[in-house]
Amino acid sequence: MCIICTGEYKTVENLTILNCAGCARVTEIPMICGLQTLDCSNCTSLIKISVIPGLKRLICSNCTILTELPVIPRLQELYCCNCKSLKELPIICGLIILHCSGCIKLVEIPMFSGLETLFCYDCTNLIKIPAICGLQNLVCSRCTSLTELPTISSLRELYVYRCPWLSQNNPKFAENLKKLRFLQKKLMRRYIGKKLEALSPQISEIYYSPGCKGYELAKRSFYSTSSQEN
Repeated sequence: MCIICTGEYKTVENLTILNCAGCARVTEIPMICGLQTLDCSNCTSLIKISVIPGLKRLICSNCTILTELPVIPRLQELYCCNCKSLKELPIICGLIILHCSGCIKLVEIPMFSGLETLFCYDCTNLIKIPAICGLQNLVCSRCTSLTELPTISSLRELYVYRCPWLSQNNPKFAENLKKLRFLQKKLMRRYIGKKLEALSPQISEIYYSPGCKGYELAKRSFYSTSSQEN
């Protein structure tokens, strides 16, 4: 049992960090004034998380029967991986980091203003990722229903393995791929240097699964760029 189940949290003054991870008895997280970090991951009986004003970091991964999350103002980091019953995510202004991988009932990612990192791999029913301005890191591998990648000029890192529908019958795929290759080449020239341009196929392999359309196009693009510059 945790201090939520026993009610001991009521007697703790200035509680800012609460870890009740793995408690199989807790069913609800109450509103706790002043709390900034909450880890209630692996609470398999949890069905409700209250709105906690001022909460900045919420970890509720592997809460398998949790069906919804509250809108928590000022929340900056949300980790809700493998919440198998979670059908949608609340729109939270100011969210910076979102890890929702393995949420198999999610169909789309909302528009989060200011989001910088998004990990949504293994979301097998996900069909849409919006063009989030300022997004720098996107990991959407094994999203087998994803049909389109947004055009996001701020991207610095993209992992998109095993998304079979991205390269099929998608009019925006080539355009987005072209812009991504441009960013890759720009980063390669800036951080790697001409002497290490032979590494470019490995760089492209990070972004595209071998054998898919994106990988082959990226590899040819890097070879072409290297030969022209030399």
